Amino acid sequence: MFSLSLTIIRIELEVVRALQTKLRDTICEWRGIRDNTIRMIRNIVANLVTHRRNVNISLIIGSIATISGSGIAILGFAPTSVTFGRSLGLTIGGAAIVIAGGVTAAGTSITDTALTKNGVIEAQKQLTYDQGKLEEIQAIQDQGKMS
Repeated sequence: MFSLSLTIIRIELEVVRALQTKLRDTICEWRGIRDNTIRMIRNIVANLVTHRRNVNISLIIGSIATISGSGIAILGFAPTSVTFGRSLGLTIGGAAIVIAGGVTAAGTSITDTALTKNGVIEAQKQLTYDQGKLEEIQAIQDQGKMS
């Protein structure tokens, strides 16, 4: 009887040791994943901050170009009757500046949306990977509680 109890204790001890080893290895792997997750999120945040600043600058420049181009176009069109059409070149140049400013603002908005979306997708993939490894750790711990 004593021998049987001792054998059961040894088997349970081996199971606990195997779970400890598995848990230790999984935690070590998860720590590397977590470090990568944190590093990646910090990089994404830094890139988004820089990107937001550049987007704001581009939008301001596009708006200034649009306003300036409108002013030039009006300035060229207003004296047309006095200059007998010679100021129409100024109107055409102003219109071109308005178009360029609009294209700059529109392109900036499209780029902003695409880059922000890509950053979010990258972060979500890494967080999902991180969460999966954490759930694996929790499952090992739950196995240990049942033993």
